[in-house]
Amino acid sequence: MWGINRPRKQDEVVLYTPEYGRTTRTNRYGLEVLVVGDRVVQKSSSNTVIPHDGFVISFHGQSRYIRDWFELGDRVLRSFELSDGWADVYHALSGGPRLVVDGEVSVTHAAENFGRSYRSPNPRTAVGTAPDGQLLFVVVDGRQPGYSVGLTFPELGRLMVRMGARDAMGLDSGGSSVMVVKGQVVNSPSDGRERRVSNGIGVFR
Repeated sequence: MWGINRPRKQDEVVLYTPEYGRTTRTNRYGLEVLVVGDRVVQKSSSNTVIPHDGFVISFHGQSRYIRDWFELGDRVLRSFELSDGWADVYHALSGGPRLVVDGEVSVTHAAENFGRSYRSPNPRTAVGTAPDGQLLFVVVDGRQPGYSVGLTFPELGRLMVRMGARDAMGLDSGGSSVMVVKGQVVNSPSDGRERRVSNGIGVFR
């Protein structure tokens, strides 16, 4: 599996469970297998309804041939396990790309399949940790000529190192780069206002 409960990309195999929503919301360029209980009950092309007691496996591009391994009535079992080091993690937030590793700039955009936007300056958001455990939350304005054009990801990595980050990661950028302190927006969002987003990081005392 390339992923679970996220949009399917080119040549990927993605598993969809009821937590994702009512359907897979996939385009017509893939193939899908519907499993109810532990049996294959349907083979379809896209946007399959996800059963409450099963899951859907979606295939695209070079991965489409894998669907031929599944026949109606076949028994399919799924299992998940965490690799070493993750057993005690209480909550995790995804983002990217990596910016700093052990105090050195290490932008892994290519390995993480980020597009060409990393080469262009844009509004940016990053989170990092210092050697003493201090958390660093950084927002850089951009797309505002005469005020701030923003940073590329390598430039953002260098900024995080200068601020003392031992490790750092980028978060969603562009119009989503907004910082609020005590209920007030303290940066200049490129949209001219806060953008509606599905999640964020909040610090409370």
